[in-house]
Amino acid sequence: MLSNILLIGAGQIGVRHLQGIALSDNPYIVWVVEPNKLNQLRAANKFQKSNIEEIHTFNIVDNIEGLPHLEFDITIISTNADIRSSITKQLLQHYYTNCFLSLYLMLPRRLLRNMP
Repeated sequence: MLSNILLIGAGQIGVRHLQGIALSDNPYIVWVVEPNKLNQLRAANKFQKSNIEEIHTFNIVDNIEGLPHLEFDITIISTNADIRSSITKQLLQHYYTNCFLSLYLMLPRRLLRNMP
C-alpha cells in the first residue's frame, strides 16, 4: 500500500523536503498545500525534473480544506513560524497523521495530544 505524505508549505525549505521525498525509492502519494501560485509552480517543476512520476503521485492544493480526508503517514509542516502552530492545530482537529515533522522536530502523534 502506498504511503501518504503531506507537505504544508512549498517555499524554499518545503521544496527541499519535496526533493528529498522525490529521491526515495519507496512509492508515495504526495500532497502539497501551498497557497502561493509561484511556489506551486516551483514545487511541481522540482518534482517533474526528478523524473520519478512512475514511483510517486504528486498532488497540490491551495489550502488545507482542499485536502481529501485521508490518513497521512507523515506530515511535514514547512511554514513561517507565525502560522505553524495554528496550522498544526487545524490539522490535528480535522486530519489524522501518524508523524509530524516541523522545524527539525519529529514527533509521533501520541505526543501531540496535549499540545498547547
